[in-house]
Amino acid sequence: MATATEKAHSTAEHVAQAAHEAIDRAAQTGGRVEEKVRETGERTRARAHDIEESAVSYFREHPYITVGAAVAAGMLLGSLLRR
Repeated sequence: MATATEKAHSTAEHVAQAAHEAIDRAAQTGGRVEEKVRETGERTRARAHDIEESAVSYFREHPYITVGAAVAAGMLLGSLLRR
């Protein structure tokens, strides 16, 4: 028959093992989450770069429309700020 000390020691070992396993699972999950966040960030940066290149290309191909839009936006902003 096990003594109370032996039972307590055995229980403590089981709790410690369960805690280590939980920490390991959390670390693995955290690593997967970190990777997903990194991948999403990379895709977002790539998409933003594509949009920037597309806008610059459009501005170069249509300079008069670009200037006209900038003037119209400036006039609208000026009239809104005057109020």
